[in-house]
Amino acid sequence: MSPIASTPTCSVPSTDIHQKDSISFCRINKKDEVCAYTSRQMKSLFSIILLTFITFSGVAQESYRIEYTIRLDQKLKDFIRDTSQEEMDQHTRKRLSDYLDMEGKASIRTWVTSEMVLSKFHPVGKSTQLVDKKNNKVYLLDSVSQRYAGLPEDVQTSVLKTTVLKETAEIAGINCKAAILEASNDEMNTGNMTYKVWYTENLPKVYWKDYQFLAEVPGAVLRLAVDGYTYEAIRVKKENINPEIFSIPHNYKETDVEALTLLLDPHAEDMDLGEDRIAFMESGNTLYGIKNEKNEVLAKPQFVTITPYHDDVAIATLPEDAAVLIDLNGQIIGGERYDYIDFFLHRDAYLFSKNGKTSLMDKQGKQIWPHAYDQVESSGQKYAIVMEGEQMGIIDHNGNSVVPLAPRGIDQCDQYHYISDTGNGPKVYTIVDEKLVFEGYDIILLTGEKDLFVVSKDADSFGLANKNGELILPMEYSYITPFSNGRASVMKNNAEDEYYINTKGEQILEDDTI
Repeated sequence: MSPIASTPTCSVPSTDIHQKDSISFCRINKKDEVCAYTSRQMKSLFSIILLTFITFSGVAQESYRIEYTIRLDQKLKDFIRDTSQEEMDQHTRKRLSDYLDMEGKASIRTWVTSEMVLSKFHPVGKSTQLVDKKNNKVYLLDSVSQRYAGLPEDVQTSVLKTTVLKETAEIAGINCKAAILEASNDEMNTGNMTYKVWYTENLPKVYWKDYQFLAEVPGAVLRLAVDGYTYEAIRVKKENINPEIFSIPHNYKETDVEALTLLLDPHAEDMDLGEDRIAFMESGNTLYGIKNEKNEVLAKPQFVTITPYHDDVAIATLPEDAAVLIDLNGQIIGGERYDYIDFFLHRDAYLFSKNGKTSLMDKQGKQIWPHAYDQVESSGQKYAIVMEGEQMGIIDHNGNSVVPLAPRGIDQCDQYHYISDTGNGPKVYTIVDEKLVFEGYDIILLTGEKDLFVVSKDADSFGLANKNGELILPMEYSYITPFSNGRASVMKNNAEDEYYINTKGEQILEDDTI
């Protein structure tokens, strides 16, 4: 764990930092990765929406009301606009549209003390989240059904790296400091995620179950940016709170958390799965069945979730928390149950995890790769990073070893290079012959261009380097995005507007032809 050192809050006036700062540490997926992008974005966002809460105790304490809004950066808005109906199911599109409608409005209302957190969500759900920070307990409550559920205590979230930044911002009239947190979340299966947070030490901590690492921030997070979404406080007010609001009403009945989560989902309705298949939910039930467009039931309600069909196959989850492949009739293919399944776009196949090992299978459930690994992370159209014990390596999408397993860390790779860090700073190596390309920076990131790299020596100011490690763009930018079609977005430190550059580092107009 890497707690942030508690230091006095700067009183130096600061300029506002726009939500587009969030893209400086995001993985920007290319358009052909739309399925993975949607799944990851939605999983991350909906967990944040469903699992945000406030903590107070019955003892008299200073208490505050904090109201947050949700903002989407321009790249995510463009993604929503440019994605066709075939590429995004109506369930996902409706939810994203709701998020767009909530911009600038108080969508999360939180009451917080040093020991308790209570949060209510509008209009995404009618739920209330209650966190007892002192006893590490989290509850989900529904006032309509008068039910509640205790969330599991075995969610494993940890901070892998913390970087305190120099920048500050005034948020809801409060001076805040910034930090970058790299965290892993096993429960959400999102892999390592990078979060940019702005916080104040003058308010009690605000955090939620699937994002426990925010407890390591020495104060309340008033802005959080991740994968194109920014959650920002728009009002902070000191209030006298009745401590009873942090109690579960005596007439509420305890229920299963998965069932309650579905009841609280305002989009739990018929969903178009494609290929003449519709997921439906019967009144009083929390499971999905499958019917065709003639309204003929093909599979009775038995699934917690179902993805849209692809080539006559969908991924579904069962109440016992198992993942399965199903055919057009809702039958489980091969009868096999897995811990996790995800569509592997670049091979038109499925990543699966079973008994702690991950590999690739085809739509009939036949394993494609000769080996299974502890962890697998797809890194583009050609390779995947794999981990086995303390060793990491790179394989191609046929499962053949390209960079052999060895005791080292591999942070990123593309079809040309990989970045490894053994504790002495990141180094760039070639994929083909594993030759050292360059080193000497605290941060090195791939850009999608063969011989261009984003570099930094303080995690605050970024520049662009060539394959020799020589700067072609000075380290004076707050972010430089990966290149797409020969252009990248950049923003200079202390500037308010971003602009585009070409692969030579030259400023270009948005509609310039590359």
